[in-house]
Parts: sequence; structure tokens; C-alpha cells
Amino acid sequence: MNFLKRAFHSTKAKKGRTLLLTFVFSAILVFILAGLTIQSASLTAACRDCTSDVL
Repeated sequence: MNFLKRAFHSTKAKKGRTLLLTFVFSAILVFILAGLTIQSASLTAACRDCTSDVL
């Protein structure tokens, strides 16, 4: 329990650093999800192109 209490107080004391890290991690996750979405869309489009040529 002491660990959680110290973590909360540290987060509360260093607000600027916490907000900066939250923003950075959020931006990284958004870029990763965008890349995965683009990859999935390109694979789907490529798959559709392959089947349309055969039919």
C-alpha cells in the first residue's frame, strides 16, 4: 500500500512531467495504431485487386 501512496504523491508533485509523458506516450500509440490501420487497409485493397483480376 505504501508503494501506491508514494506513486500517487510523486505523480501529484511532478504534474508537468506526468502530463508530458502522457502526451508523448499517447502520440506514440496514435502513430502505431495509424500505421496498423494503413497496413490493414493496404492488405485488404491488395487482396481485392488480386481477386478482381481472377473473376
